[in-house]
Amino acid sequence: MNGDGTKWLTGCGIGCAVLIVILALVGYGGYLLVQNVIDEAEDIGRTISEVTDEYGEIRDYTPRADGRITPKMVEDFLSVRSTTEPTRSEISGRIVELESQIGTFEEGKKPGVWEVINLIRDGAGTIPLLAKFHGERAQALLEQGQPLGEYVYVYVLSYHCFLKKPIGDGPQFLTIGRDNNTSWDPERNPEDVSDERAIYFGRATRAQFRSFYQNLLDRSGEPDSDSNPEWITAVREEMEKLDSQPGRVPWQDGLPQVITESLEPYRSRLEAAYDGILNPIELMSLDH
Repeated sequence: MNGDGTKWLTGCGIGCAVLIVILALVGYGGYLLVQNVIDEAEDIGRTISEVTDEYGEIRDYTPRADGRITPKMVEDFLSVRSTTEPTRSEISGRIVELESQIGTFEEGKKPGVWEVINLIRDGAGTIPLLAKFHGERAQALLEQGQPLGEYVYVYVLSYHCFLKKPIGDGPQFLTIGRDNNTSWDPERNPEDVSDERAIYFGRATRAQFRSFYQNLLDRSGEPDSDSNPEWITAVREEMEKLDSQPGRVPWQDGLPQVITESLEPYRSRLEAAYDGILNPIELMSLDH
């Protein structure tokens, strides 16, 4: 536990002696937790590596030269999300419960020792679920034959460009700082936290889409590329904007018609499959 966490617990009325007991209990529980995670980590790691070995890194993905998001691409994307939905729902439920407990503390109700212990354990219990989510997603991508880069591409275009979901969506208190450090800070204003996430993931998304579109432009002149000149021109113009505007989210001025027409038939299904609380977990893969 870091110094800020200890300070917060002390502020809740927990003395040093009790903190030692909590740390001992959580430490033992944490040991068992880590052991369980390690037991599954190798299988999950192998599955994720299979996706990379088969399709390359996220940044290696090249969008279609005609600009279309094909029905198969969207169906594969939605199938992967359907596969991970039970685990995502469980993670979201835990996060909502944690936020609710923290909200109760903030209203002036001083938590007891066991309430704090349960709070810590509930938070720690989310770790295996996060690993499970990444493993399930990787396995589903392999089964659908969808590269992770394509999944990320469709995710960002669908939710943050087409449906205009805030790129800073996520848990109220999940902050992301320098060097990709994440922390849970209940003393922060949730709006400030969301704004900071928007800056962080805006930059990560911009960098990733620059890679996608540079790959496309590098190959657009190939004889069999089946390029759409209007689409290629739009991509070149968007690349210039991404280069000159460090905080720009891709296509923030509006999507090209070819993408809008591709996604419009799936609007309601995409909307139903969105989970704002887990948005940071999805976008972490952009540079982790």
